[in-house]
Amino acid sequence: MRLRGFNITRQNDGTVLINALLIYGLDPLDAEAKAAAFRRAQVETEHVLDFLRSEFPGFAQAEIAGYPEMLYVRESRHILGEYVLDIADVMENRDFPDRVAIGTYPVDIQAARQGEFGYIVGNPVQYSVPFRCLVPLEVDNLLVVGRAASFTSLAAGSARVIPVGMATGQAAGVAAVYSLEQGVPLRAIAQAPDGPHIRAIQKTLAEQGAYLKPFALEPKYTRHPAYPAARECMRLGLINAQYDNKGFNFNSPATHLMFANALHGALTRAKALDRLPALDRIQYPLSVPEEAITAQDAAQMALWITGTAASLDSAWEQAAEKGLIPPQYAGSDKKAPLTRGDAYIWIAHILTLF
Repeated sequence: MRLRGFNITRQNDGTVLINALLIYGLDPLDAEAKAAAFRRAQVETEHVLDFLRSEFPGFAQAEIAGYPEMLYVRESRHILGEYVLDIADVMENRDFPDRVAIGTYPVDIQAARQGEFGYIVGNPVQYSVPFRCLVPLEVDNLLVVGRAASFTSLAAGSARVIPVGMATGQAAGVAAVYSLEQGVPLRAIAQAPDGPHIRAIQKTLAEQGAYLKPFALEPKYTRHPAYPAARECMRLGLINAQYDNKGFNFNSPATHLMFANALHGALTRAKALDRLPALDRIQYPLSVPEEAITAQDAAQMALWITGTAASLDSAWEQAAEKGLIPPQYAGSDKKAPLTRGDAYIWIAHILTLF
C-alpha cells in the first residue's frame, strides 16, 4: 500500500471524504483477493487516522465515520469494441459522428506498483466517446459502459471517470430501447456511425438533457512538426505533458538522459507488445550525463541501446548503415544539439526499423 497525495472533500454534514490509499498487487478479477484487500485497507486506515490526528490541523479529534461500499478499481479488463478510443483521440480533442458522451478529465496515470509514481499524460479540453466503443466485437446484444468499455489503457486515464460512465450508461439504455423498438441490431447501428439510427439515439439523449453538440478543436501542440512522432511516444506512455500540456517541450534542449530513457523505454514497451520481432537486444547506456545531446551522440546511443557498441567518431556512419538516423537528419550537422522534438522524431523512426 501507499498513501498518495490526498483528495479530500468536506461534506455538508461536517464529515470529510478522503481518497488517498493505493493498494498494489491486487487481481481485480479475484473476489476473494478484493475482499482481503478491503479488510487490509480498513486496518491501514487506523494508521492513517493516527497520522491525520498528529499532522493535520483540525483533525486532532477526528474519528473514522465509515468506509466506502467497495474498493475503487481504476481499471482491469477492457472489452474490445467496434472502435477503440486511443490516447491520441483524447489528447487531440477528437469528435466523432456517433458521439454519445463527452469527456474532459485530465489523463492521470496512477502508480501500479511500489517505486512508481503517477503522471499526467495531458489535459484535453474535451473529446467525444463514440457509440462504437460500447459495442463489443464478438458478442451480440450487449453494450459495455464505464471503465470496461473499449478504451486503451492510457485513454482510460481520462475516460474511466464516473461522469463518462454515467453518460455512456444513459446512452446504452437509450440505444437498447431504440434497438428493440426499431428491430435494428446494435452492431448495425454501430457500423453506420453517421447514419440515421445514431442521429435518432442522439436526439433522444439530447431531449433527456445530454450535452452532445459537435465541436472542432485543434490543440496548438498538435500543429508542431514533431507532434506525429511524439504521438507514437505518447501511445507508449512516454509523454508527461502535465496539466498545462506544456510538457511536450518540443523546442527545449534534449539531454542524454532524456534520450536514453525515452528510446530505451519506447523499445522495451514496444517489444513487450510484440511490435519489434527483429530486435534481439535492448540495453541501457553505461553512462548517461545530464547534458545536451548532439545528433552524433544520439547516433552512438541508438547503436548501443539496440545492441551495437561504437566509438563516437564512427557512430554516425555505423548508425547510418543500420538506418538508425531519420532521413531528414542524414545531411544535417551531426554535432548540432537536438531538441526534445528532434528526439521524438528519432525515436519514432527507430520504432519502425525492427
